[in-house]
Amino acid sequence: LSRSSSTYRKLDTVNAGLITGVHCISAILNNISMLVFLISTSNL
Repeated sequence: LSRSSSTYRKLDTVNAGLITGVHCISAILNNISMLVFLISTSNL
């Protein structure tokens, strides 16, 4: 029981880390796309 519960806790932390990582990556990609858009429009 203790072994399985600890494994579930590890899975929960891994899932939380993956979710936060995906959110961070998507936010960074959004910022990069906005910067590229601003640069391309300012060049025009």
